[in-house]
Amino acid sequence: MRRTTWVILVAGLLVYAYAYAPPAVADDLGAPPAGAPALALDEEAPPAPAEPAEPTPAEPTWDGVDEPVEVVIIEADLGDPVPPMPPTEADATETPATDEGPLTAAEAAGWTPAPDEVLPIPTTWVGGTTEGTGYAAVTTVPLATPRRSPGLCCQPRDECGWAIDPCGRRYGRWEVLIEGAFTTIGCPPGELGGAVPAGTPVFDWTENSYCGAPGGRLSVTFRPGPQERIEVRGGYLGQWDGSSQQIGAFGFSPPPGGVSPVGPATLESEAELYGGELNYWRELCCRGKWRFDAGIGMRYVRFEEMARMRGLTLPNAGGTAFLQSDVISELFAAQFGAAIAWDVATRWEISLLGKGLVGLAYDRARVNDVSVLSGGPHASKNEGGEFGWGFEVEGRALFRLTSHLGLTAGVAALYLGETTRASESFDFTQAGTGAVQARRGGDDLFAVSFLLGVHLNF
Repeated sequence: MRRTTWVILVAGLLVYAYAYAPPAVADDLGAPPAGAPALALDEEAPPAPAEPAEPTPAEPTWDGVDEPVEVVIIEADLGDPVPPMPPTEADATETPATDEGPLTAAEAAGWTPAPDEVLPIPTTWVGGTTEGTGYAAVTTVPLATPRRSPGLCCQPRDECGWAIDPCGRRYGRWEVLIEGAFTTIGCPPGELGGAVPAGTPVFDWTENSYCGAPGGRLSVTFRPGPQERIEVRGGYLGQWDGSSQQIGAFGFSPPPGGVSPVGPATLESEAELYGGELNYWRELCCRGKWRFDAGIGMRYVRFEEMARMRGLTLPNAGGTAFLQSDVISELFAAQFGAAIAWDVATRWEISLLGKGLVGLAYDRARVNDVSVLSGGPHASKNEGGEFGWGFEVEGRALFRLTSHLGLTAGVAALYLGETTRASESFDFTQAGTGAVQARRGGDDLFAVSFLLGVHLNF
């Protein structure tokens, strides 16, 4: 029994030693471990299996990058100065990596871009400081400025297309333009009355020249979208007057060839011009520094004028003559416009626009006379509508002092066809009625305004 017990214990120890003993290794002479196949002297050992390589970060590409970014300094080491220009790939000995991906050679070298430099690199690249180099750490943030490539829009805009200021802030949706105006219009046209015999002096309304008059315009614009705007504008362009002392006569009929006595008289004229408009504008395209817009809207223009003759003594008519005409010419029109803007610089903009007006011209003329063709007072009026048209051309320069304040200067020219002028509204061809009749004439009006203003944006 004891012998059997000792045999079992010894066998167990041998099994334990064999199971838990360390594996055999080759000796200094390169002997193979126990159990390994023997190699010939001229046979090489098989290579050890290679450890799996860590995946190399993929180089970022520019595919799908539609918006540029700006390299911004976020911290700087006061050690070695940064190079003034970005190094090339050959200059970078190595390209360190961050958690967000590898750096470019420029970022690895700590290149500091100019304040207005825009780099079209992916927004996922984030730079960091290379240990011991002393270069500035850089990062990339989205910048709402388009690439400055030929053929693309150079106006600074964000990713949604809204115009932005030099600091990357959007301009407001509301714009207010307050302008002072100095406007001149054409003189009263024509002569008083009908034809007179050669050598007979006549009363000439053109002697009543209109000097420039002050006025102003107010425009409010709302932008529902980045490429469209709604504009409301009202303007009072001025009030003019002129007078002259003349010696002359006027013709009338019947009878044919009738002429008044020659004598002194005072001719006086007054005029006033104002109106308003509502427009919708939309940008058609932007190429480089040029932007093109088209617009449609409604326009109302009102022109009032008075012409008066007094002081002429007419014995046959019973005393001192008095003659006056008051005319109101209104234009209710649809207008179509086109505009072009040139972004000269970051703060400078020059624009040129033209508008065509087509609609209804409605004129009212009222004439009052005393002792002109016959004794006593008389009155006559004439009113009606017809096809009216016109156009306007305007050039303007804008300089932005800040994102919310700018100064403007410009010139605008307005032409209105089929407009009745007061000096042309006297009808002396119906003398048989004993009164000067009112008539509507197909004349025109031309006004030129010089503008200075303040542009507000909020």
